[in-house]
Amino acid sequence: MHRDEGLHLEVDNELKSERKISNPDRIEVSVKDGIVTLGGYVDHYIDRVAAQMAAERVSGIAGVVQDITVELPAGSKRVDREIAGSACSAIELNSILPSDRITVVVSDGMVTLEGRVNELHQKEEAEIVVSRILGVKGVSNSIEVVQEVRPSDVTLEIVRTFQHMAVQHVKDIHVEMDDGKVILSGIVRAWIEKAYAEEAALQLGGVTEVENRLEVTPLLEGKETAPVIV
Repeated sequence: MHRDEGLHLEVDNELKSERKISNPDRIEVSVKDGIVTLGGYVDHYIDRVAAQMAAERVSGIAGVVQDITVELPAGSKRVDREIAGSACSAIELNSILPSDRITVVVSDGMVTLEGRVNELHQKEEAEIVVSRILGVKGVSNSIEVVQEVRPSDVTLEIVRTFQHMAVQHVKDIHVEMDDGKVILSGIVRAWIEKAYAEEAALQLGGVTEVENRLEVTPLLEGKETAPVIV
């Protein structure tokens, strides 16, 4: 048997054994040079996702081209407002998702996810949750994964920057966080220290903005302590 024929048979078997696909007979499979193309129709978007995952499980394939069309049954068609409402509710009810940082946009049954999360698995979970919504034709996941930054991370980065500059006098720098915004307050001895403190904070992934309230006070005896990491 030719290699492509063998892969075709294995993909067909995998699709038929996948319980998440409601009607695998409507899915068309073709294989050329080890690349699998999935075509045909499915009733729901989650079937489309399950079909691709099933094909990717087959050992020996070089790639998968996803060309399945979601053709919703008459009773499953919903207006965009209903889909958006269901998607938002599903995200809100999921305990691992920060619903206040995820936005849902729906256009002609196509769902776009936007926003920011701290972990990759949260981005993936949001897509899975929305994929199950009745009436969804497709999902575009534009959620950014940005690691959460703690005040101590910012303070440590400032200390490292000042050490690299051979600065000996770092004065009472206090760091606050408001989501991705860093608020710097306290005292430094030179304008260059104020500028570099801000630059150090901006180097950290997850920092979107810095509000620099540092005061430049060149001569303050008894204020020679380094910032405390909390």
